[in-house]
Amino acid sequence: MLQGDDAILKSRIGPLDIACVAPELCSVFIVKTGADGTQTGRLALTGEIDGGLFDLSVRIPESFRVQRITDDGERFTVTSDDGRSAHGTPSQFARSPGIKLIGRLYQPLRGVKILDREYNPLYEQHFEESFLATHLLPVERPLDRDWQLPMPAHLETDPVLGEIRRSDIGENTYEAAVPVTGGEICVGFDSAGPEKVIALLPHARALVRSFDRILRDGIEFLWNWGLEGGETEEERVRFLDEILPPACLFVYRSGDFELHFTAGVTEEFIQNGFWAVVLFRADMRPVGVTFTA
Repeated sequence: MLQGDDAILKSRIGPLDIACVAPELCSVFIVKTGADGTQTGRLALTGEIDGGLFDLSVRIPESFRVQRITDDGERFTVTSDDGRSAHGTPSQFARSPGIKLIGRLYQPLRGVKILDREYNPLYEQHFEESFLATHLLPVERPLDRDWQLPMPAHLETDPVLGEIRRSDIGENTYEAAVPVTGGEICVGFDSAGPEKVIALLPHARALVRSFDRILRDGIEFLWNWGLEGGETEEERVRFLDEILPPACLFVYRSGDFELHFTAGVTEEFIQNGFWAVVLFRADMRPVGVTFTA
């Protein structure tokens, strides 16, 4: 199929399913329609790097009814029945929110960050925005022949955040080292190319200016989230004393954000080797907690 012969593929998909075989992209994009009408995407990619193979489940926004998938040798274009379209390279579609790995792959993948529905009444709106902006999503390690988003090393010198530079490690996006009370914090921008970072700067400045409040509310929320009953005031004071300042604040495309705390409290409070991450809505309300190793 990846050589351009789609006969086998067409024999295996349903009458309502849509497929595009893109030999120049070494990729196949399929959207299948379930019995309830729900559409789900499937993206299969192969490349020369490490003999790698992607086989990914790509979630489609509920409001985006796929009618056609085409490619121009550089990008896929997915068009809805109301005329809207999302386009991007295979690697950019592999950053879609809700992406799930099916087969083996040569590199780790992570989709655009969006607060889960349980915390976020605007989940579908945020999901749709990022899906329609697929062509603007930066990727850390593009597949062979992928078109790459221009990512200058120096983006901006901001009056509040200081120099905003492309990250030296991890995701191919931007960050700034910002002085705050008690030290310095890394302010990063998740899944944001140059234009999106610039658009988020006013919000990022507001977060930095309100950092003392965000930190106080985040620590309090983390403590309350972990309560099991019977904790003493002495334990609470010890928790507040032992937790180290956060290392990173990541701003999502939606304006929601997360605050990463470094290790520092005893295993009495947080299991050794894990960092606590407090999730915030864009209005600076803490709403959830997760952990990263």
